[in-house]
Amino acid sequence: MEYVEIVVDNFADYNDIIHDFLSRGFSLARNDEKSVCLKKNSYGHFKYHLLLFVFTIWWSFGLINLLYLLFSYFMNVKGYKIIFVNDNNVSGDNVDTFNYKFTDNEYITRYLLSGNIDKSDSSKDFQNDSSLPIVRFLED
Repeated sequence: MEYVEIVVDNFADYNDIIHDFLSRGFSLARNDEKSVCLKKNSYGHFKYHLLLFVFTIWWSFGLINLLYLLFSYFMNVKGYKIIFVNDNNVSGDNVDTFNYKFTDNEYITRYLLSGNIDKSDSSKDFQNDSSLPIVRFLED
């Protein structure tokens, strides 16, 4: 699968974009210090499932539908890689200096999708501001 890359230089925009993709049904495939990979699998079009069901149910007992579902799930995958790049900030205020190793992607996804995420009201949006979602996640 090939990922479409989205490069962001503002940490607040980086978190907002990730939250938008997660709320649209994407799942967290991989994350590291400065990038996140998101993917979404397809289940096929309803009208094709219906046509396959109507025309092949009498001899395949729905197996053709199941094969189409599996084919769509593994072959029609949308992937996005969101990269955080901060070249213009010399002081390093907006850069994560810690090397966090999280392997529980479902837990992180559930946390980011929870209703506790608020946008930062400060104009600087530094990472050490405890109102940012990733900082609140790390503090929990």
